[in-house]
Amino acid sequence: MFNPNHLKSNALLALFLLCCLFPAWGQQMAASGVLTDEVSGKPVPAAAVYIANSTYNATTDDAGRFSFLHFPQLPATLTLSVIGYETVTLKVTADNAHALQVALRRKVVQLDEVQVSLPERNGWKKYGVRFLEELVGWSDYAAACKLQNKEVVQFSFDKKDGILKAWADKPLQIRNQAMGYDIVYQLEDFELDMYQNKLFYKGYAYFRELPATGRKARQFGKKRKAAFNGSFRHFAQALYKGSASAEGFEIRRLKRVYEEDAMSYIPIRTDTLRWYDTTGLVQLAGEIFTGDTAMAAKALVSLETWRNDTTGPERFWLKGRRRLHDSTVTPVYVFAKYGATKKECQVKYYETRDTTGIAAAEEPEVLEQLRNQRPGFWKKRASLNLLYKTPVPADSIITRRGADVLLHFPDFLQVTYMRELEELPYLQRSGNWARDPQQQVSVVSLRDGNNLHLLADGNFYDAYDLLLEQYWAYEKLDKLLPLDYIPPVD
Repeated sequence: MFNPNHLKSNALLALFLLCCLFPAWGQQMAASGVLTDEVSGKPVPAAAVYIANSTYNATTDDAGRFSFLHFPQLPATLTLSVIGYETVTLKVTADNAHALQVALRRKVVQLDEVQVSLPERNGWKKYGVRFLEELVGWSDYAAACKLQNKEVVQFSFDKKDGILKAWADKPLQIRNQAMGYDIVYQLEDFELDMYQNKLFYKGYAYFRELPATGRKARQFGKKRKAAFNGSFRHFAQALYKGSASAEGFEIRRLKRVYEEDAMSYIPIRTDTLRWYDTTGLVQLAGEIFTGDTAMAAKALVSLETWRNDTTGPERFWLKGRRRLHDSTVTPVYVFAKYGATKKECQVKYYETRDTTGIAAAEEPEVLEQLRNQRPGFWKKRASLNLLYKTPVPADSIITRRGADVLLHFPDFLQVTYMRELEELPYLQRSGNWARDPQQQVSVVSLRDGNNLHLLADGNFYDAYDLLLEQYWAYEKLDKLLPLDYIPPVD
């Protein structure tokens, strides 16, 4: 349910990589193998062998052997981890499922790494709360989670760069009493830039269900379903099935505007015209088309048609003919029906390099953000959100190639889950505690324009290409569900 995250603005910028693995949960079959030391050839006991982000897990015996009585449909990918060795992932197929031979390589710690990462005394007392908030979260679900072996976590802090690092020699044991899981989390990397408020962490997780019957089992089931609803995994699954809109997701295009481009989205002037002011409309049409009376006349007819269309778009735009000093900039006039009786017309004049964005975006949002910025805002190269008004059809952002479904889009997507409201802890942490909860809004982007491969169960790859912001970045290990979790049908 929780995937790579990237959270901006007042909240934390976070990138979380679970290194998810991608089996299909269906037909069951066995798998077995043996783990040995790469150099000595001796068996490696007490190693964890599991499908990451699932409840499929085993432990090697004294002879380094492991086996699964039940296993998902192949191919699948196993993660193998044990103290003192490098973590390994291994693809399992029908050909090798019963004869897996894995040689593990011991971890080698470089001298410079030791010098940089000497653990601080009383590290947990100084940084433990912050560590848990960034790893597990701060929701009501997170309040029901307990790290049962916090003593294995060590910290180092570089005061000059503001970098907090955390590591653990043993897997973290996290009990989630809200959803009824023990989570075993192999922390591979944790680096928090406390000055820039940016976080990167990476790890492998597997689950064990807590025993429950009756009322307790029903409570766990209810919490799991609530955690799944509106999650990125739910969204990915709905995209795969072609049911994103039907399942409550609204998708809009979002563009980030930086300082050098911001003026393209701010009107140079705004006028109000009355529809019965024929002279004023004719003069404006003449200005737009610079003396081309035929084009001006056609524009007036189109404008009148738009005005009388009560079911059409609220805005209408015309591209001007006047040449500007910069050939890459285009004059654009945007008309909006104005006033309760629609007897007036608001006209905004832009000089822009993005005519499509001006016509399609929610321009007032950009203006409001500009007004609210603090002095020095642009010095950090912060961005403004240009939100497109018309929802994007889900089919326009995916490509189907047989059973493969690829997610791809330019810039950013804003995804709103219409069926649930924001939780109070999210509002409090994001600085919006005074307003009423609204629908859950998240922002999605893909690294370097890459595609994201979606699978039928809501899983995806490559996890490194996905960045999530806002609400989906708020959902951390506290709401993480195993991939073999199947939500009940309502």
